[in-house]
Amino acid sequence: MKKRLLIYLVIFYFSVLAVSLYGQKENPKNTFERFSYAVSKTNAEFKNIIKKKGLLTKDEWQALIDERWGKGLSTSEKLSIFDKFWNRIDQYYAGFPNSDVDWDSLKNKYRPEVVNGVSRGRFNAIMNHISLALHEAHTFVYEDDIEHDVLEPGVPLMRGYAYYNNNHFGAALTPLADSSLLVYKAVENHPLGLEPGDRVLGYEGVPWKLLYKELLSYELPIQLHYYGSTKESEQHTWLSTAGMNWHLFDTLDVIKYNSGDTLHLPTNLLIGQNMELLGEEQIAVPGVNFPDLNNKEAISWGIVEGTNIGYIYTYGWEREYNSQKFETAIIDFMYNHDTEGLIIDTRLDMGGIPILYVNGLKHLFNFNIAELVTDMRSDPNNHFGFTQASPNFPVSFEIEAINATPDIYDKPIAILTGPGSYSVGDRFPFIARFHPYARTFGKPTNGAFSAFDNSAYSFDLATGWSVLYANYNSYSLDEPFNYLTHWAPDVDEDVWFDADDVANGEDTVVKRAIEWITHKVYPHSANTKDTYYVPGSTGITGVFVENPDDHNLSVRSYLHTIQSVLVNSFSMVNSDSNLYTSEFTLTDSIDDYFFDYKTTDLENGDEQLLPYVSHFTTKGPVLPAQQAYIDTNYNAATNTQSILLIMKNSDSLKKVEGLSIALNTEDSRVEKMVYGKRYFPDLNPGQSDTSSAFNYFSFEYAIGYLPDSTIDKPVTFEVTVYSNGYPYWNSSFEFTATKVTTYIEKHSDQFPTQFSLLQNYPNPFNPTTTIEFSIPKSEFVTLSIYNILGQEVATLVSEKLKAGIYQYSWDAGTSSSGVYFYKIIAGMFTESKKMILLR
Repeated sequence: MKKRLLIYLVIFYFSVLAVSLYGQKENPKNTFERFSYAVSKTNAEFKNIIKKKGLLTKDEWQALIDERWGKGLSTSEKLSIFDKFWNRIDQYYAGFPNSDVDWDSLKNKYRPEVVNGVSRGRFNAIMNHISLALHEAHTFVYEDDIEHDVLEPGVPLMRGYAYYNNNHFGAALTPLADSSLLVYKAVENHPLGLEPGDRVLGYEGVPWKLLYKELLSYELPIQLHYYGSTKESEQHTWLSTAGMNWHLFDTLDVIKYNSGDTLHLPTNLLIGQNMELLGEEQIAVPGVNFPDLNNKEAISWGIVEGTNIGYIYTYGWEREYNSQKFETAIIDFMYNHDTEGLIIDTRLDMGGIPILYVNGLKHLFNFNIAELVTDMRSDPNNHFGFTQASPNFPVSFEIEAINATPDIYDKPIAILTGPGSYSVGDRFPFIARFHPYARTFGKPTNGAFSAFDNSAYSFDLATGWSVLYANYNSYSLDEPFNYLTHWAPDVDEDVWFDADDVANGEDTVVKRAIEWITHKVYPHSANTKDTYYVPGSTGITGVFVENPDDHNLSVRSYLHTIQSVLVNSFSMVNSDSNLYTSEFTLTDSIDDYFFDYKTTDLENGDEQLLPYVSHFTTKGPVLPAQQAYIDTNYNAATNTQSILLIMKNSDSLKKVEGLSIALNTEDSRVEKMVYGKRYFPDLNPGQSDTSSAFNYFSFEYAIGYLPDSTIDKPVTFEVTVYSNGYPYWNSSFEFTATKVTTYIEKHSDQFPTQFSLLQNYPNPFNPTTTIEFSIPKSEFVTLSIYNILGQEVATLVSEKLKAGIYQYSWDAGTSSSGVYFYKIIAGMFTESKKMILLR
């Protein structure tokens, strides 16, 4: 899939909307802040209540709700809050597509009850449940004090969230296929003896899968309900909350893993316990640390112990949580480690800003993607009335477009997803799965392809109340205006936790992903013999194929023009170990070309395509023109030399576009290329570029100022010429910096030929002295002062310096009289001298 990237100017043009649209500001509605700390607190005005033993009826729960929080606001104030919220949702909420909610009927059901008078707790429950009926992860409403009430035994507050902070229960649960709840994590010496592998069935002999629905039908107030934009993700979330609702019951029913016994455990053993535990629906992977949200870390990565597989956790995309580190992780795995595959674990992903993952994904892809479009609810009288978020662009607010690099990560990528991944946590794997080597494992994401802007975020419902709602929805360019909220793509492999694996400390989903990576057949590291061919000539292309189980394979290459027109295809033969090659013959057509490579596993039928690689051209060549190396003035202040390079398009028919030139050298006398890459104007057939505006390349000498015989030796430069980002032509030239020699001859007294540290002057001194040293080449230099006890009292220099003679002053200030030492370290050179301070 190749879709044109929209100009990133849209990001800046709509920067205010971009900042607020994905709710990244630090505030109570920030997902990380909301769920990374304990929400419960004691409120003196709330009445202590005692719940009777056993299961309660709806009327008994309602009596406790009325008693716990009292009368609350006046009826007129409650009606004002109800109407204000209902109308706001009716006019601006964007999640009605794919929803079966009857919004009018909810008003007709609850408003008359409010008119007749309800308690504070009942009114909060009504507001909770009308927002819950929308089944949308960004949409909620609650009274703050009730939301944050302490979860003590009998407090009629139902917990609706079990991710991250599980301190209330001390064990983290996840649903199995039979709707029992697997303990995948627990604090040591859990008060109820819970251990990984145990299964929670329910309470008082009734399965939790029935109890939670019964409690919802009783309409208890809900604390922290934030997930569930599809029926599947909502069910998964409610099942996961079984342990977090122990305060509503007397006995917990558990099947022990080791014995198979069913136990009925008293929940009062949990009262007052300090059980700090994070629940991520992930089990620790050896070699990789979890992100630490408490310390503002949302991304972590490492190599899976015992493998060469890279692993990345993504907990969210809030800028203040350093989510831009995702790009650092991708670059690390692509260029610093020869990984055999990647696992990107997004099973707990709490959303944020899309641009933070786009910057990382662009390094994995070699073709552009613009897939998701975000529209805003615009017609207050039509639940399905939307307009483009950015009317000035054909694809509205397309900040998630990937402007890919020429390189591709051509190894397997396992993407792990689950219902705990919502909002941008939905969008990220939706985009990432378009990578040709990607495969998804786990369960579908939350289905919250919605968003909100500042008008929703800052909506002021009433003092002491919090509210948020989605006023944006998204669709895929493949299915225009088929809005995605309340839908989640299927995973390639529906796999979840297994009790045996969990009891052994293994993550079943990770285990399966590693198995897939290590047994997958795929092509990689493709190349052609040359990147420039004369039209009509014959070439050779090759690709390496991983075939870990020695299956029978078919390998083919497909030659395309840059416009993706298929020219020919070739069967490739195994020429050496896992290298497959084929010859190809070009026509007389002048164009840019690339290859696709496809492997077919003849034993199981699996196919893998490596697209849009091995670029070459029959245009040009474009090379430096003759006598183009002009020795310009040497800049002694920066120790740099510049070269003016003039390029020529030798093709007689075709224009060459998107030119850029890179210079490099292995000569040790050149420390770095200051301007090693330049962009040139397009060149018409036969044209030489005579403009000097962008043609200067500058480099910096590392040797400093050495004798003329060394400087006079030519420096060899390699030239790489790119067209539209792809390197096609290569050449080299030698350059002798004659102007450097001339400058040295005139200023030879300024250029030291050896390292030296001179005696300070004056000496003795009071209170200031000067220290002089010289270095003949660029080095990192430290110059420090020490007292007679060897304690460092000052650092005068700590930086990289160019070759030259330097003087630094030290003001001893209030230092006492006595002997001091100063020491220089410059590369391998080190020397110390003594000086005396006399007051």
